[in-house]
Amino acid sequence: MNKKLQEALAELINITIQGKDFIIEQAPDVIQQLLAWKFTMSLIGFSAGAVLFVISLPIFLYHINKFDRNKYSDHSYNEQDKHIIYCIVSAIAGVASLFIIFFNLAWLQIWIAPKVYLLEYASHLIK
Repeated sequence: MNKKLQEALAELINITIQGKDFIIEQAPDVIQQLLAWKFTMSLIGFSAGAVLFVISLPIFLYHINKFDRNKYSDHSYNEQDKHIIYCIVSAIAGVASLFIIFFNLAWLQIWIAPKVYLLEYASHLIK
């Protein structure tokens, strides 16, 4: 029985060593793929926020301009209310897009300082 236990323990140690070697061999490729994935996802979020901002800003400026012109004219209140609603909605979209942009800057950190990003990512995983 003691011999079987020693053989099983030796086999378990060999499997562990082989697994360790496999992890060490694959670590650079895994890290590269992780960085590519996080870079791409962050850049997509950043781009979506930038597109939302670029769309909402001209809408906001257009309706602010129309609202100011109509302020002293004889147009109905419904038209002014429409411009006010568009201004509010586009302003909210613009502010939301700035938050989306701000919270998706990981791509920039990966591009400029990938080792710092990996250290922060590892410390986040440990917590």
